[in-house]
Amino acid sequence: MGAGIFVTINQASAAAGSAFLLALPIGAIVAGLSGLSSVELGIRYPKSGGAYEFGRVLISPVVGFIGGWLYLLGGITASSTFAIAFTGYFNLLLPGVSLKLATIVLIAFATAFNYFGVRTSSLVNGLLVITKVGVLVGFVIIGIPSVSMVNFQPFDPGNIGGLFRASALMVFAYAGFARPVTLVEEVSCPQKTLPQAMFSALFIASALYFATSSVAIGVLGSNAIEQSKAPLSKAAVSFAGYPGEIVVSIGALTAIGSVLLTEVLALSRVVFAMARGGDLPAWLAVVHPRYLVPARAVILVGLFIILPALYATLGTVITASSLTFLIYYALMNICALRLKDKQIYNRLIPIGGLATALILAFALPLESAIINAVVVVIGIAYYYWVKPFINKNR
Repeated sequence: MGAGIFVTINQASAAAGSAFLLALPIGAIVAGLSGLSSVELGIRYPKSGGAYEFGRVLISPVVGFIGGWLYLLGGITASSTFAIAFTGYFNLLLPGVSLKLATIVLIAFATAFNYFGVRTSSLVNGLLVITKVGVLVGFVIIGIPSVSMVNFQPFDPGNIGGLFRASALMVFAYAGFARPVTLVEEVSCPQKTLPQAMFSALFIASALYFATSSVAIGVLGSNAIEQSKAPLSKAAVSFAGYPGEIVVSIGALTAIGSVLLTEVLALSRVVFAMARGGDLPAWLAVVHPRYLVPARAVILVGLFIILPALYATLGTVITASSLTFLIYYALMNICALRLKDKQIYNRLIPIGGLATALILAFALPLESAIINAVVVVIGIAYYYWVKPFINKNR
């Protein structure tokens, strides 16, 4: 949690103005419903791979493959989104440094920490989480006295299209709830750990996101937020001067770094699961004998994140990633509805999760649908024409 608010606040503000504050609870509800379905599936089928494994078991192998394929697309574009946003805050700290070089170094570090094992990346991530949460809490406490109600005007919740689009973008900020299920094999006591992690993270992140966004709008107004590449740092300048800008920028960089660590971790486990299941080349399922991680999958994920991070625009990758995650959530809810035995949660949970994910998906621009459609077509072509050739030579 944390990085999403640094990345999505200007895009959501552009969609709905100051009324995007209402998109935060809407996004939390959508993520929460789908998160509960994910938790139930993870408890019932504790194998790494997320929707890839669930789709294979509960629907069909090709649906499972598409679920894994979409998760990889969503995760890679999300990671690229964070890397692009990283440059906006990085440029405030070290202007003049090559932003492309900074992006490559950031992704290389996230890849390297994951290569050396889950314990190493978890320890580093824990330190980064403490830093980013501390910065956001400080931002809220120090910024509250500078909030002006005038800056919340105009407040137009009647713009349903803009509000739903902002809500879809805020689902991106909550996308981390899908990650623990993708590596459930490495989670101790998933029956207890998964629901505790989901509920606590959703509550804390929602409260922190709403407080941070409210202060930012109350200080700057939605127009200024929309036009800034580093909106929280710009808000901090207005009430804490240059030192505030520096501290918030450091918080943004640590937040983005921590999320990239977990993204590479989750994506590499999906690649590992797909390779183990015969849907990707077998060499990607090789586990490092010392670090006990799918090292080749980790490296491949890092390389694929770099490409769009260097050449795509923030608006393009964030909407494409948001749509991918909404489709992925819809698939998770369909899988939960396919469970035959007594379910942990009421069936209204996956029904609500499926309906809300599809509603928000239609609020996103056509460009994101085209990107997802092209990737799905490529995936299907790979599944039916390339994979048989690879498996024949395994």
